[in-house]
Amino acid sequence: MVQYVLEILDGDRAGEVVSLTDQPLRIGRKPGNDLVLADEKTSGVHAEVVLEGGRHVLRDLGSTNGTHMDGRRVTEIVLSPGDVVAIGRLRVCYRDQAAAGSGAAGVGSAHGEGQPAGDGGFGEVRRLDTARVSGRSGGLLGLAGLALVGLAAGGYLWWSGSAEELREARGQRQVEPQVVPGNKLAKELASCEAVEGWRLQAAGTGFDLGGTGHTGRSCLEAVRGEGVALDYGIATLTEPLAVLSNRSIQLSARFRTDGGGEGAIRAVFFAQNEQMPFRYRSGSPLASYAGWTEVAVALAVPPGCDRMQLELVAVLPQAGATVSCDDLVVLEQGDTKPVELRIEQSKQTVLGTGAALAVRSTDADNQVVLHEVLPARVRPALASLQKDGWLALSDIGAKLACTASERSLQLVVEGAADRPGDKPEALLLMVPAEAASGMRLQNGSAPFQPLAPVSMAAGAGSSGSGSSGAGASGSGASGSGGAAAVEATAVLFGDRATRAMVVLPNAAPVQAQVASGLLRLEVGAHAMELVLGFAAERERAGAALRRANQEVAAGRWGEALDALQAVLGDAPHDSEILAQAQVLRDQVLAGQADEIRRLQAALADASFYKTRGGFERVLAGIAALQQAYGQRNPAANEACAALAEQAERQLKELLQESLEQHERRLERLAKALQTTQPGLAELVSAYLERQRATPSTGK
Repeated sequence: MVQYVLEILDGDRAGEVVSLTDQPLRIGRKPGNDLVLADEKTSGVHAEVVLEGGRHVLRDLGSTNGTHMDGRRVTEIVLSPGDVVAIGRLRVCYRDQAAAGSGAAGVGSAHGEGQPAGDGGFGEVRRLDTARVSGRSGGLLGLAGLALVGLAAGGYLWWSGSAEELREARGQRQVEPQVVPGNKLAKELASCEAVEGWRLQAAGTGFDLGGTGHTGRSCLEAVRGEGVALDYGIATLTEPLAVLSNRSIQLSARFRTDGGGEGAIRAVFFAQNEQMPFRYRSGSPLASYAGWTEVAVALAVPPGCDRMQLELVAVLPQAGATVSCDDLVVLEQGDTKPVELRIEQSKQTVLGTGAALAVRSTDADNQVVLHEVLPARVRPALASLQKDGWLALSDIGAKLACTASERSLQLVVEGAADRPGDKPEALLLMVPAEAASGMRLQNGSAPFQPLAPVSMAAGAGSSGSGSSGAGASGSGASGSGGAAAVEATAVLFGDRATRAMVVLPNAAPVQAQVASGLLRLEVGAHAMELVLGFAAERERAGAALRRANQEVAAGRWGEALDALQAVLGDAPHDSEILAQAQVLRDQVLAGQADEIRRLQAALADASFYKTRGGFERVLAGIAALQQAYGQRNPAANEACAALAEQAERQLKELLQESLEQHERRLERLAKALQTTQPGLAELVSAYLERQRATPSTGK
């Protein structure tokens, strides 16, 4: 069996080879890729090579600078021995292992021995996997795919003529692809007539060139075949569009569905600067369309964003389900306004599109308070879309109504579709995983208690990567995934500038999971208050902390612990004061522990020397300790009780032994006086009898 490899042709690693197996091989600049290329023109995760149908297929993963072969940008190619592909500025050659490293022969050409030469401009189409294309709906498309691979440009002309003849035979008239003035999409992309410029398999089963379009010769189509497990498909542009912040964007497309399929068009707004972590995904609701139907949605570009990724979404709940899309339009027009609210007390900013929302902190090093808000539980048809991180609130026709006050944000989910499962009874808040360290929970008027999230396996519910990093953070599988839920009315999370508190209208189940760098906080409500400013709480906590320090200075340890409990248990404020209170509490309790250890050592000495005064001093020390600290430390209370019990027992034993020795001395005295002073001997014996008859008082 032939073993194939990728050989690096440029850079300081020229000549190195990487073996290809049946497992996908990721290529990119970031550590963690299977093949790491240290080149600034190479994206973090640039491309991948996968084995499909016994052949290796190379796919560009939405890289910024593209993947090229023969000077043409490619999105997906079936590799042939001798193919040379440029990843950024570095070239790699696909060849069998025996030929790898054999020299420069054949390196300059993208074709191995016996491979066909140039194809007159249809090189990328020629390289498509025709086995997948022919498996789509319709023999015409299969013939077209075979013709494109085998005959290149001539085949394309044959396909065009055959398609036209078939239309004429059916009495159909071909409508020219629509051209909309101002469309930000190039004609080739808008018409859905070719694959160039599209990443058709961004996720799930993906899209492909389909049959009869609404206009032109074809469309983009997602089909779920028999035995196919994947029940959704995503297509994205290989290059995102440049947009301007605060501008209104109008998206529209023609959809046609069959077999229970549902389609939607979406936008993902983000910043080209990789230091800006926010992604805003929003679009039209997922729906079924019996015939070609125009679907339109108006969105506004959130502040700070300068790029927009276009997404075509197909939900395919059963075999034979089909979603077709045609006539794409992206216009910069309208008066839709983005969400931009400022919480004055904390100076944090709430940004979004209405159906997508994020909260930005004032800390440049920790910018994210909240990544996004998503439905926590969805109907089965959307479960895979959600699990893989491609769900949007707009998919269920919902949006977030936001009202800002001086210290908080009121959030209510509105407008969800009336289909069963599409009205969210619970929401999922996606926040940075670091927020879990400061997470505390309150139920009613009870003090806040730590809430430890469940850790999920790496990659569980991983985020959809999208194109150019535009994928939103993964929302995880429908449901809790096994995490324990607890009742709560408020949940604190974050630290300092990222501190926030979710306040629910009523006690509801809350659960938290950490995975893939995100804390996924699920709350059983569709409305909440997100508190971001804690001025009053901080002032109250600061006063309690100052009082605790005063009590410590005066040696009133119990009162100090009471003041610290007010800081740690009752006041939701920034964690700097919490940390100071915790340090002081640890110091106070450490002093109590030191005193207990001193008393334990004193008890050991009293036990060794058998001194009544030693035991009594231990008991007096325990009483003083309990009076100073009270019953505020259960562990110390147990230690003091055990120590007192041991001291009292040993003291009682010592006193009993002393009494018995005294009685023996009196017996000997009475016996010695019997001969010389019988009267006195009788008095001693009578005293001894009274002593034995009287219960011991320990004196």
